[in-house]
Amino acid sequence: MLQRIGFRQRVVLIFISALCFVWFYQNVYQKVWGGKTIPLDDIRVKTIITLRKDFDRGEVKKLRLYLFGKIDGNAQITLSSETQNPEEYLLKPGNIRLRIDQEWKDPKCTLEYTPQNVQKGFLTLRYHFETQKK
Repeated sequence: MLQRIGFRQRVVLIFISALCFVWFYQNVYQKVWGGKTIPLDDIRVKTIITLRKDFDRGEVKKLRLYLFGKIDGNAQITLSSETQNPEEYLLKPGNIRLRIDQEWKDPKCTLEYTPQNVQKGFLTLRYHFETQKK
């Protein structure tokens, strides 16, 4: 038979659950989806955004980028930097779920959004530079 949990056991259980949540958030969630989130304010016009790594986090090894939302026309995303060749991605009308996970060496990246007949919708960008300590 199950016994009723006393007040102390509840407090300990809540404390342990909170510690597990904090550990999960810092060690799993932040590494997969951490970083910065930027909404594209006006999806009808060309937008250039410079993405930068967090200050003093080590040498950049990888860029993780997730673009999501919905648009009613075509658009193009171009990623470039001073030392890497530009990479282009075509966005088609409808729901957008673009994940980019690629090797990257520069501490910044220039993202250029170029719409073609986009009149309504929304887009949000989430990115993270994966780094390695020097």
